[in-house]
Amino acid sequence: MALAGCMLGPVLAWASDVLSVRGPWRAGFSVPSRRRPWQVDRLSVTCGLLDAALAVAATLRWGSSVTTVAYAALFSVLVVVAVIDTAQSRIPDRITFPAMAAAAVVVIAAACWSGRFDRLAAAAVGGLSMWGGLGAAHLASPRGLGRGDVKLGAVLGIAIGWAASTVAATLRASLFAFLVASLIGTAIGLVLLVRRGRSEPYPFGPALIAGAVVVMLASGSAPFA
Repeated sequence: MALAGCMLGPVLAWASDVLSVRGPWRAGFSVPSRRRPWQVDRLSVTCGLLDAALAVAATLRWGSSVTTVAYAALFSVLVVVAVIDTAQSRIPDRITFPAMAAAAVVVIAAACWSGRFDRLAAAAVGGLSMWGGLGAAHLASPRGLGRGDVKLGAVLGIAIGWAASTVAATLRASLFAFLVASLIGTAIGLVLLVRRGRSEPYPFGPALIAGAVVVMLASGSAPFA
C-alpha cells in the first residue's frame, strides 16, 4: 500500500491541477492540465508521501480488506482536496458532489453485502451531523468556514459514521473530529498570524480533513467503541 501511495503522487498532483479549474463543476473533467500524470516534482512527491502514509495507516487499522481499499481511496481524494484548498482557499464542487455520491453508493453496497444496516444508519447520521454542524458554523462565520468545507463535511461524516459503526459512537466521533480540526486550525492560524503579522482568512479544509482522519483511524477503540 505504501508503494502504491508513492506511485500515485504524480497522478494526485495532476488531478489537483485539473480539478482546481474554476468554472462550472463539470468543466474540470474536460480542461487540459498544465501538468502531466507522470510529472515528478515537489508537489507530486509531497502528495505521494502523504498518500503512502495514509495508506499504511489504513492498512494497520483495517488490515488487508475491502474496507482498507475503500478508505485508502477516500484518503487519496482528501489529499487532492487538501492541495487545492491550500493553494486556492476553496474546495471545488466537482470533487465534493461526486465524492458524496460515491460515499453513499459504497456504504449502501457494503451494508447490503454485510447485512450491517446499523452501520448504514450511523453513516447517514454522520453525514448529516457533520453537514449540519459545519453549516451552522458557516452561517455564524462565513469568512472562517466556507460552503466547500460544509460539503466536504458531509463526505467525511459518512466515512466517520461507517467507521464508528453505531449512531451514538458516530455523534461522539463527529464532535471529536470537529474539536481536533478546530485545534489544528487554530494552531495553523497562529503560525500564519506570526508569519504575516496580521489576521487573514486561511483554508480550513486541511485541518478538517486531519481531524476526520484521526477519528476514522481511532474508531473501534475508546472513546468510540
